[in-house]
Formats: sequence, structure tokens, C-alpha cells
Amino acid sequence: FGANGETFDLARDASGARGYFADNFGIQLSPGDRKRAGVSLMLQWKPTSMTEVYMDNLYTRYENKHITDFFIGIPSWANAGFFIDNVTLYPEGYDGYVVPEKFDAAGSTARFVRTLTAHNTNTLTSKQSYFDKTDTYQGALGGRWDNGTVKASAELSYNVTTFRPRSVILDTGTVTPSFTITYNDNNAATVTAAGIDYTNPNNFFLTQLFDQLQRSHSTQYSVRADLLYRLSTAVLKSLPFGARYADRDV
Repeated sequence: FGANGETFDLARDASGARGYFADNFGIQLSPGDRKRAGVSLMLQWKPTSMTEVYMDNLYTRYENKHITDFFIGIPSWANAGFFIDNVTLYPEGYDGYVVPEKFDAAGSTARFVRTLTAHNTNTLTSKQSYFDKTDTYQGALGGRWDNGTVKASAELSYNVTTFRPRSVILDTGTVTPSFTITYNDNNAATVTAAGIDYTNPNNFFLTQLFDQLQRSHSTQYSVRADLLYRLSTAVLKSLPFGARYADRDV
């Protein structure tokens, strides 16, 4: 909505003065249940002062079941017979906001809508259900050996992760004959709808349905080996060597 192709949401009062209005209001509920579980197994064996062998394993699971319900009224989402009337504006500089006006006379400051009534406005409702689940396995098997002069270590590690999101979104809509809105009413908005019974399903129509079933899987294995040779020279203290190889498939 906007006179003369104006980009922003503007409404005119009886005198023809224009004011900006927020073009999205509603209520949203997002209840859900999130669960995290984990199991860890760690083993360590040191048969001598020079030798050590270890194994670490970790399993984690994350589950998130949640829904989102929302109801959105959009005053300028036009349907047949749409119009806005009963517009009143706040004065320039209302609540300390002195914003340069883009469309009116140079030097003026923007005004904002206090109340308006929008007729034949499309209204959106949405029911969204989600169930996301992630399983992760990771661990390492390795060992160390150190005789004071030579220090050697090696390790084999793995990481396997599977992510499975599921969702279903059902959007419905209706046409509200009359929305009367008061903005900044005790720091909130007051909205009154008339001419429709929202509890009657016959007043709604299906707009769109989305569903998603996905599986993402990642596997990575790696191996490394390190060798440290200690020297007793004044210039070089040690000589380190090492190599690592990793392979990941997604």
C-alpha cells in the first residue's frame, strides 16, 4: 500500500497528511522438547614408564521436537475491495523521534500512524511441526612411547555423524473484513477484528503445504604418526617428524 508508487507503508488521514505504519502484527507460539544424551568410554593402559596405550570413545544424540503456530495480520496485504480509513496520526516528533521525511516537504519530519482501520485484509495462519535428530560417534585409539631420547606416538581416529531433519508446514489464510489497530497503546498494539469468526474452519482456505525429509551423513577417518628425536647439541635441541592422513566422505 502506498500512494503514487511509494515504497513504504503509508496511510493518509482526513487532511491528506501521510504517516508510516507497521505492516505486520500477530502472535506466535513455539513450544518444544529438546533432549541431549551422551555416553563416553575412556580406557588407558600404561604397562611401563615408557609406554602408554589409550582409547577414547564418545556418542552423543540431540533431538528437538517443536512446533510453531502463528497468526499474522498484514494491513496492506490487499484483497478485493481493500481500503484503509479512519486514520489518525501522531504529531511530528512524537515520543522524541525526529526522523527526516522522505516524501513530504523538505525540512519536515516523519509522522506515524496512531490508529487505522484496514478492510478486506488477507490474514495468514501457519502450523509448523519439526523433528530434528543428530547422532554422532567419535573416538580415537593411540599410543605413546618415550625412552628419553626418542618420543614416538600414533593415533587412529574416527567421526561419524548423521543428521535427520523432518518438518511439515501447513499455511492457511482468510480474509478479515475489518482490522482496527491502535499503535503504541501502552507500548504495545491493540487490534480488533470484526466481521469474521476465526473459530469457524469454513472461513479459512489452504494456501500452501511444505514437507521435508532429509538425511545428511558424514564419515571421517584419520591416522597420524609423530616422532621426536632429542639432541644434545648447542644449536639443535630436537628433530621432529610427523605425518597425518584424513579421509572424509559426505
